[in-house]
Amino acid sequence: MSSSTVGPAKALELRHMNQNHEEISGSKDNDDTTEIIVSQRDDCPPEYLTGIRFWAIVAVVATSLFVTNLEIPIVTTSTIAITNQFGRFDNIDWVNSSYLLGYVAFLVIIAKLSDIFGRRFMLSLSLVTFIIFSAACGASQSLTQLIVLRAFQGIGGSGCFAIGTVLLLELVPPQSYAKLVTNMSAVYALSLLLGPILGGLLSEKANWRWVFLINIPIAVPAVVCLILAMPQNFPYHGQPNDRTKRNTFGKETFQRVDWVGTTLLLFATLSLTAGFEEAGSQFRWGSAYVIALIVVSGVLWICLLFWERRLTLQETTVEPVFPWRFVKNREMLSLML
Repeated sequence: MSSSTVGPAKALELRHMNQNHEEISGSKDNDDTTEIIVSQRDDCPPEYLTGIRFWAIVAVVATSLFVTNLEIPIVTTSTIAITNQFGRFDNIDWVNSSYLLGYVAFLVIIAKLSDIFGRRFMLSLSLVTFIIFSAACGASQSLTQLIVLRAFQGIGGSGCFAIGTVLLLELVPPQSYAKLVTNMSAVYALSLLLGPILGGLLSEKANWRWVFLINIPIAVPAVVCLILAMPQNFPYHGQPNDRTKRNTFGKETFQRVDWVGTTLLLFATLSLTAGFEEAGSQFRWGSAYVIALIVVSGVLWICLLFWERRLTLQETTVEPVFPWRFVKNREMLSLML
C-alpha cells in the first residue's frame, strides 16, 4: 500500500479530546482561578493520509458506523422470532435496552482512552469486541444470555461509533469536513433504512441468529484494513515528537488514565440510562426504584464535575476524562446539554 502523506494548508490549532496538544496552567486574580490553555508549538503541521490508505480508513469508518447502528433496527424486527425461540416474552425489551446501556455508558470513556492508547489500537479492540459478542449473541441459548451478551456487544459498538466519529475530523483538513460528514451521514441513514428490511428477511427466510452473525463477514475485513492502512501513531504520524515514541502499554501511559473520573462517569451514565429505560415499562415514573436511580446518577455527576475540576487545577500527568474546558465553552456545553 502507498504510505504517502501530504500536509494541509492549515492545521487544527486545538483538538477537542487531546490533552497532549495543550499545556494547562492556572493563574490567580482576585482569588479567582482561571485556566489558560496554550497550544503546543508545532515544528511541523499534521499530515493527512492520501491514496489507498486514506480510502481504506474511510471504508473502515463507514463500516464501523454502519454495523453498530444497524444493530438496533435489525434486532427490533426480529423480536417475535426470538421470543418464539425461547418461549419467553418477559424482558424482551432488554434485548435492545442492554445494547444501548453498554453503548451509551462507554461512548465518552472509549473516545478518551483512544487519546491515550491510540486510535488504531482502541478501534481495533472495539471492532474485535463487537465481532466476538455478535457471534456470542448468535449462539446464545437463552434470553438471559442474549441480554447479557448484547450489553458487551454494545460496548464494542460504542467504541466503533465514538472513535469513528473522531476520525472524521482527523482524516481530512477543516475545509473538507462538510463533505466527509455528509457522506457518513448517508451511511448512518442507510443502516437505519436497511435494518428493518434485513431483520425481517433474515428472520423469515433464514434464522433470527443471522441478525447477529451478519456482522462478522462485514466487520472482519474492516479490522484487517485498519491494521494494514492506519499508522500506529495516527494522527501524529510523521511528527518528530516524544509522543509518537511512547510505549502504548508502558507505565507512563497507564498513569495518564483518569481511573476515578472514568468510574464516576460510567456509573453516572449507567444509572441515568437504566432509570429512563425502566420508567414507564417495568416501573412507574414515581416508583422508588426509578427515583433512586436518577438521584444516584445526579449525585455521581456532581462528584464527577468536582473531581474533574480538581484534577484540572492540579499539576498531574492524569488526563481528565471530562475536560473542564468543555464546561467553560458555551458552544460545547450547549451541544452536550
